Amino acid sequence: MLKIAMGGTSLASPLTGIGHYTNQLVRGLGQEGYQLGLFMGAHWTYYPSADAGGRAGAAAQPGSGAAGAWLYTGLKRLVRRMLPHSREHVRRLQQRAFTRGVEKFKPDLYHEPNFLTWRFDGPTVTTVHDLAWIRHPETHPQERVALMERHFEPAISHANAIIVVSEFVRQELLDVFPSVGQKIHVIRNGVDGSFHPMQAAQTQPVLSRYRLQHGRYLLALGTLEPRKNLIAAINAHGRLPQALRQAYPLCLVGTKGWLHQDLDRQVSAAESAGCLRWLGYVPQQDLPAVVAGATAMLYPSIYEGFGLPPLEAMASGVPVIASTAGAVVEVVGDTGWLCPAHDHDAFAQAMREVIEGGAAGCQAKVAQARQRAAGFRWDDAVRATRRVYASLV
Repeated sequence: MLKIAMGGTSLASPLTGIGHYTNQLVRGLGQEGYQLGLFMGAHWTYYPSADAGGRAGAAAQPGSGAAGAWLYTGLKRLVRRMLPHSREHVRRLQQRAFTRGVEKFKPDLYHEPNFLTWRFDGPTVTTVHDLAWIRHPETHPQERVALMERHFEPAISHANAIIVVSEFVRQELLDVFPSVGQKIHVIRNGVDGSFHPMQAAQTQPVLSRYRLQHGRYLLALGTLEPRKNLIAAINAHGRLPQALRQAYPLCLVGTKGWLHQDLDRQVSAAESAGCLRWLGYVPQQDLPAVVAGATAMLYPSIYEGFGLPPLEAMASGVPVIASTAGAVVEVVGDTGWLCPAHDHDAFAQAMREVIEGGAAGCQAKVAQARQRAAGFRWDDAVRATRRVYASLV
């Protein structure tokens, strides 16, 4: 079976969208017998691990507490070493660590699930999730934009295959980098089986810890950064009648990313008014219940290469109120309430329709959404990724 070198820094807890993508790939490939060397930016780890008898053992699953602990320790060590240096110097040091690990592990192929590849002499695959720093550079820190501008085009030029997570991203790449068209493979993300409809009795053990009531909150899920446009969710929710705002508070779930100062002020004001709850990061084991217990999922992003949260809500039988930006329409189709990203009145009207219509009013769309979500499977994504590998080795 193939030995795969894979970038693993996105597996640092808390997991974001790319981290969940990487986690699913690692678990799926590991279950198929692939040996994976994960490069963590400062060191390597291996999945599955081998015990003293040489058998494939059950390594700590990526994204689990044990995996998070060793990754966190490695990243702390990396940060201490790298703080005095420039970002480019850091990349040079990381390249050396990557090369040393490759020489030891001797992989057949290298897959970078997080855009920017390291130098590797063998078959190379990269996954591109969006071109947000090109389309909306104002939503990213300047240093991140500069890093991507310097290293992204060489990465996709060097790669033998480029995986994209939606047809939208394929078109984006063709528009900006037409020369790579023959290398692109569209492999859609999946939805984890833990996301499914739940009754109040099933969600209550989790929701009670967050002081939430099943079916009595509107959920907005995403990193607190400008591209997710969570300010739109707050403003739209603020246009509901006061009685509805109090009865159906807005619940924000996500870690703080970057350029979130304006959002922080709005969150504080809405929290003070008793209309909003910011939960921060919710562990993966709690997230399915938090999603399934919501009245609706709000997703007003201004640009998306895919959009996992709407898909998770669809699988959970929760109505989706989302923007028409990027690949969101490709995921949601006509099974949700779709609004222009900056049309706060449209989002507010959709919220009222869902709340006042109740379960009966949403039943047809919710059923269609569940059926549509069933077509997004992680095992399909893993199989398609294996076919890409096989075409190169």
